[in-house]
Amino acid sequence: MVLDTDTYNEIDDQFALIYAIVSSKINLLGVTAAPFFNERSSGPADGMEKSFHEIEHILRLTGRNARIPAFRGALQFQQETGAPVDSPAARFLISQAHRCAERGETLFVCGIAALTNIAAALQLAPEIRDMIVVIWLGGHELSVRDNPREFNLQGDIAAARMVFDCGVPLVQVPCCHVAEKLNMTSQELKRNLPGSPVGHYLQTIFDDYLNERNITDKVIWDIGAVSCLALPGAGEWECVHRPELHGDCTWSERASRPLMIQIRRLDCERIFADFFHSL
Repeated sequence: MVLDTDTYNEIDDQFALIYAIVSSKINLLGVTAAPFFNERSSGPADGMEKSFHEIEHILRLTGRNARIPAFRGALQFQQETGAPVDSPAARFLISQAHRCAERGETLFVCGIAALTNIAAALQLAPEIRDMIVVIWLGGHELSVRDNPREFNLQGDIAAARMVFDCGVPLVQVPCCHVAEKLNMTSQELKRNLPGSPVGHYLQTIFDDYLNERNITDKVIWDIGAVSCLALPGAGEWECVHRPELHGDCTWSERASRPLMIQIRRLDCERIFADFFHSL
């Protein structure tokens, strides 16, 4: 697996990245930094750079920095340029897709950010469409037609449309009604996190996030995508026709469209238990 993440955007990416690193079921080949733009960055390039440094920090913290490489991603969103945004991240995805294909393996590309890097790789090297499976946390269930507040989707609608339209094998983990169930409190974390540098770091960033916003709990959205490989039995899913995504961030169902897997429910208790056990 390769993980594509806007790691500094919130705090759930850190949990997902560490889950991918420590899971015994996942061979993490590398981590790519995705662009993001919100109150924690001055623009997509700054968000990507901050995410890259956060990835490096976590790899050092877990002692995996010598074995798992990190790559910078796009400096802009595709929807801003009208064309794929080339980057070391996109080139790494392409090279790993070919390398896995040569060994008769499938590369899983797990995206927990805007789809800018993944779309660029598929456009720069269309042949990898048949070599990879994209797992993406973004958008909502098809019954939720309007996605205006879903961060990963609205971050780069053009990239999302490209990935949904190109026919690459796709697993979607919706946010509303599915990943939003992965809720955690500070006390629950304290009871379960190990007394290690990794555990201390996760507790610290979690508590800081809650205190800054005067809230008592937080959804750890992104571990839902990693759990598709780390604990595949913890999800209920079905094959659906992938929706047609419109420029206003709404979508409509089309029976003529290719199929994809959509996760319908996550067993949050099992996922958190596996995460803490892996740690």
